Amino acid sequence: MTSCVYKIRNIKTGQSYIGGAVKFERRRAIHISQLKKNIHPNKKLQQAWNEYGESNVEFFPVEIMESSENVPAREQQWINNEKSDDGYNCMPTANGGKREGAGRKPSPLGPTKAIRVPVALIPKIEKLVEEYKLTTPPKKCKV
Repeated sequence: MTSCVYKIRNIKTGQSYIGGAVKFERRRAIHISQLKKNIHPNKKLQQAWNEYGESNVEFFPVEIMESSENVPAREQQWINNEKSDDGYNCMPTANGGKREGAGRKPSPLGPTKAIRVPVALIPKIEKLVEEYKLTTPPKKCKV
């Protein structure tokens, strides 16, 4: 599916959440995964999922677009039109599927590579990792 503005609606209460996605099916899967694991960042939506269950929550596009460039503006228009204080949108402004800080961050150590390790070596590697953690001072977070 192309980019779209979508709605997550509670069938029992009629409350809804408006979102924007560059890839709707992928975004929908992320929402469902987070809700099932009880780790969704939108606490109001998570509470509704827990209370009413998956069978009472529906996901569907409300406007499909050819270009992802239009998603933020159209998402904002839909949020403005809904103007529901009792809905699940916590922020009055849209991000259009492109959340600041989202995505994979480059490692300061350069590119990384995943490799397969024989099962017999796992204890030795785990020991080396623990020794590294004990000898390397933790990095301080910038505030």
